[in-house]
Amino acid sequence: MSSNAILTDDKTLYNKSNGVLFHQRNINKELVANIPKMPRLPFQKWVWFNMESPENSLPISKCNQAFNLTCNYHLDSDIPVPYGYMEPLTSEDERFKLPAKDKLVCWIVSNWKARFRRVEFYNELKKHVEIHTDGRAFGKRVNPEEYSRIILTCKFYLSFENSIFRDYITDKLFRPMRMGAVPIALGPSRQMYEEHVPRDSFIHFEDFSSPMVQLYLVF
Repeated sequence: MSSNAILTDDKTLYNKSNGVLFHQRNINKELVANIPKMPRLPFQKWVWFNMESPENSLPISKCNQAFNLTCNYHLDSDIPVPYGYMEPLTSEDERFKLPAKDKLVCWIVSNWKARFRRVEFYNELKKHVEIHTDGRAFGKRVNPEEYSRIILTCKFYLSFENSIFRDYITDKLFRPMRMGAVPIALGPSRQMYEEHVPRDSFIHFEDFSSPMVQLYLVF
């Protein structure tokens, strides 16, 4: 991005803007009428922005052909914006000490639906190992400070996405890693995860034939 670029939500500058960003989640049937009319200005780019998976993004047919650039978590997006990424260690990072762990497996979750693959996996895994659970799904709301405190005490964290789609790898993976917990990832393929993080930095739910086998081989 140019150092002279200006980001603003001032809609009065629309006619002067080289690019206009539209957030998918803020577009609905009522708001479609408020989208600037086509054709767009000759020098202008309209950018579709969305960080949710297709399952959580309703299609808006009236917006078909409206955008000429994409911006989201897909690595092949025109403007890729992943939920996280790895950076080389600094001298300060190298002084990091792994905190004491008194919990084997933790999971903090709010969005609970019986049909979710992650719920099915959890229901099987909990038969074999104790899982410390928090979040609205378990009647325990967790604020950011509590989230960090919980993760710091866990050896493994269930980094389970609410839906499984290409490149949909969210902060459910990256936040626990930053706090010294090993993610057990449920989402797209292992190969896609390895495009974001080292292959030996996480456990993929398809690494073993079942949660039972995973229990014995990992825990």
